[in-house]
Amino acid sequence: YVKNIANYFGKVKAEKKPKDELTNAETGQLVHISPAEFEGVKALAHRLAEEKRAPKEEELALLRKDRMAVDIAMFGRMLAEKTDFNVEAACQVAHAFGVSETIVEDDFFTAVDDLRQASAEDA
Repeated sequence: YVKNIANYFGKVKAEKKPKDELTNAETGQLVHISPAEFEGVKALAHRLAEEKRAPKEEELALLRKDRMAVDIAMFGRMLAEKTDFNVEAACQVAHAFGVSETIVEDDFFTAVDDLRQASAEDA
């Protein structure tokens, strides 16, 4: 059941001789899911295990509902195998490049807009 759910988020790696069928559900690419998606996956896997059946397409489609988390909304998500789960990023962060010696600082921030509007004092 878990392999069917994992395959819905991305193509599952196919092991020729898996050591354990329960752990043979690793996707080919890292998939970041929101807490709401994680709870939905757990609930669906639990229900399928109790009922001893494979998931229906309608049940898998519900995993897309309420999928947003702050980190996914800010930085986006791209799944090559499942483009329905892609989310455009709200912000972009790029590396700072320089040609002279630089001191590395562990500081991170993002500026949204530094331009002042004619009608507002603050940006």
